Amino acid sequence: MIQDVEKKISRQLRIFRKRTGASREAWARAKRILPGGVSGDDFFFQPYPLQIEHASGATIFDFDRNAYIDYNMASGSLILGHGNKGVHRALEDTMETYGTSAAGAPNPLEMQLATDITDMVSSAESVRFTTSGTEANLLAIRIAMARGKKSKVAKFEGHYLGSFDYGLVSSSTPRGEWGPIRSPYPYACSLDIKEHALYSTVVMPFNKLEETEALIKKNRKELACVIMEAVGSGYRPAGREFMSGVREMTERYDIPLILDEITTGFRVGLGGAQEKYRITPDITTLGKILGGGMPIGAVAGLKDFMEPLNPGRKEGEGVYHAGTYNGNSFSMAAGLATLNQLKKEGTYIYLDKITQTIRKEMEGLEQTYGLKAQVLGLSSIMNIAFTRGKITNYRDTFKADRNARALFDLCLANNGIFFFPNRPAFISTSITKPDLARTLEIIESVFDYMASAA
Repeated sequence: MIQDVEKKISRQLRIFRKRTGASREAWARAKRILPGGVSGDDFFFQPYPLQIEHASGATIFDFDRNAYIDYNMASGSLILGHGNKGVHRALEDTMETYGTSAAGAPNPLEMQLATDITDMVSSAESVRFTTSGTEANLLAIRIAMARGKKSKVAKFEGHYLGSFDYGLVSSSTPRGEWGPIRSPYPYACSLDIKEHALYSTVVMPFNKLEETEALIKKNRKELACVIMEAVGSGYRPAGREFMSGVREMTERYDIPLILDEITTGFRVGLGGAQEKYRITPDITTLGKILGGGMPIGAVAGLKDFMEPLNPGRKEGEGVYHAGTYNGNSFSMAAGLATLNQLKKEGTYIYLDKITQTIRKEMEGLEQTYGLKAQVLGLSSIMNIAFTRGKITNYRDTFKADRNARALFDLCLANNGIFFFPNRPAFISTSITKPDLARTLEIIESVFDYMASAA
């Protein structure tokens, strides 16, 4: 319990508004044209989103010329930081070579990037590019449905898989709508979700193997697939026994397993979470880092699963998929430039070292200042929850003090560090030693303030 937490939040909000007047004015203008002043729900936070004027390396600058060390990095997409020189050069070369995005026609770069994926990701024997992670997950589910001619999808409570019906069901369920842990209720997180989608979604409790196995067994004859993230909602890692248990159950009942690696792909290692957990899903979805900051998604899977996408199939026997910007040369070039840098020896060691340094600092400060907090995540994905109760799944997050987290995020922003409010932090290779030292200094001052009298 933090003393006078609401008073402290009010004070930090006043400071935030005073520091960011230009952002507030720009947001007010944007609201006249853009619903809520943003182009997506995940860009908004209270009291209003920062308006970013420019960015370089690990630093972003808002309209008031305040500088922030960025630990959001486009929701984890920019593992090399903002304006990486290698990515920049690749995009310039692509413009000179292809003129525009070479959209709507094959180009050599898509074959190169697809080859990189098949070389690194164990489940990737064949690849189809999309233009977003949402589209990749939607396509993966369609492939699975076509394969078994079944219509139910099993997913985990609290997992967001994209802005489509199955992706949104139970991605954020209010406490009173949970249902029993052994069989969570499907919950419509958007007004447009159809009743059919709720009926067709089997919601399972993450990191609860016995309950998950029972639900898979019960619905096995109707399940088109099980789709899951290895790090639930970006910061609750699956237990090794849980992950291997889900894989064993899906293999036993011949249910395709789709592993959503849109966040973990190329972030927790070149081989993704499946390499860390030593499992091979039937289909993997990728995005974010794969595009090097450009729009991208990909479905990668075993050849037998991917064959229905072959345009040479007989009419009516495959899965139709198209998209003007699929495999466009800019996204391919930025992705190749990113992966080439990630392949360099020591890259992931550096990322993990920075993450562990920040993690240990916060864990030590939690003890020093007597705050109830725990640091979560996997590899260079990191989050903090203000509770001592163990967090392993979505329902556990409700044990955390959300006011404390709101205060933490505000204090960081007012001191020049950007953690997107109540979201995971993502470490980039652009974090320098001075950036890290400054980060540790600010985090300590924030913990000190949170623990002090108002």
